[in-house]
Amino acid sequence: MLLELIVCVGLIATVTRLYAKSTWKRFTENVDLTGTTVLVTGANSGIGQALATEFARRNARVILACRSVIRGEGARQNILAETDRDDDGGIVFRQLDLSSLESVRKFAANILKTEPRLDILVNNAAVLEYPVTATDDGMELTYQTNHFGPFLLTTLLQDLLKKSGPGSRIVNVTSFVNKMAKLNLDYISPEKAKHSIAHMQQDSFLKQKAESLLYANSKLMNILFTFELAKRLQGTGVLVNCACPGVVNTSLMDRSKRLVTIIIHYLLLVIAKSPKQGCQCILHCAISSRAGEVSGKYFRNCQMSDDTHPMAKGSEARKKLWKISEELTGIDVSNASLPP
Repeated sequence: MLLELIVCVGLIATVTRLYAKSTWKRFTENVDLTGTTVLVTGANSGIGQALATEFARRNARVILACRSVIRGEGARQNILAETDRDDDGGIVFRQLDLSSLESVRKFAANILKTEPRLDILVNNAAVLEYPVTATDDGMELTYQTNHFGPFLLTTLLQDLLKKSGPGSRIVNVTSFVNKMAKLNLDYISPEKAKHSIAHMQQDSFLKQKAESLLYANSKLMNILFTFELAKRLQGTGVLVNCACPGVVNTSLMDRSKRLVTIIIHYLLLVIAKSPKQGCQCILHCAISSRAGEVSGKYFRNCQMSDDTHPMAKGSEARKKLWKISEELTGIDVSNASLPP
C-alpha cells in the first residue's frame, strides 16, 4: 500500500512537472551582443548568475554587481569557465551593496568613471529572508535593497544609458507575488512598517510572515517604479520594463524553517524552474527585438501581461512612491548628480 502511494504521488508530480514545463516559453532569438555592456545586480548566484552567463555567451561585456567579494569573484570564474571566454576584462566584478546608499553612490561613480557605455541595466538583486530591519540609512532593509537602492542606482546611471542609446534598456525583476502586496506608502519607515505589518497579521486568517509581506510589497514597488520611470524617460531612447521569472528554485526559496513553509517549498519544487529557465523572460525584455519598441510594461513568461496588483494600474501610487524615493535617497532625479 505504501509503495503504491509513493508511486502514485511520484506519477502525479511527474505529470504536473511535465505540464508546467510545457507552458514555459524560452527566449530563442539569436542575438549577438558584441560591443554592448550589460550590468546585472545580484549576479553571484541563481537567476542573476544564469542571466549574466547568457549575456556572456552572446559576447557582451558583463559587469557583475554583487555584495560579496568572494561570491562575486567566484561567479565571475564560473561564467568564464562555462562560456569558454578568455579572462580579457569582458566579464568583470564590481562590489555593490544595495542596502547602503554610500555603496550605491561609490559604485555608480566607479561605473561612470571607467565605463564608456552602458546598454542594459538589470536590477535583479533582492532579499527575502529578513524581518523588519533598519539599515544604517534609516530605511527598512528589504525595501531599501529591493527598491530604494535600485532606484538610486538607476537614477545615477540613466545619463550613461541615454548616451549609449537609442535602444538602451532597463529591466527591473519583479514577481507575481506583487499581487499579494498590502503596500501602504505612508508606512515605509522601519517603525511604521513594523506597526503596519503587525496590524495586517492580526486581521489575516492565515498569519503571513513579516518578511513575506515586505517582499511582496517591494515587488509591487518594482512595478510602480518601472511604470513611472518609463513615462519619465519617454523620448530618450531608453526602454524600461519589468519581468517576472515565475517560480524559480533559488536560494530565496529555502530560508524558512517553519514546517508549513518547508512543505510548501517542496511542493513548489515540482513546478519550479531552474535559474536558467527562470531568466528567459528577463532575457526577453533585455535583448528581444519584439520588446525593442515597448516600454512601461509588465512581462511574464516572455509576453506582456496586465495581471498586476490594482495599485499598479493608477498613477497616484507611482507618483507618490517616486517622491518618497527621491526624499529617502536624497536625490533630485530631474537633476541627478553624484556628490562632490
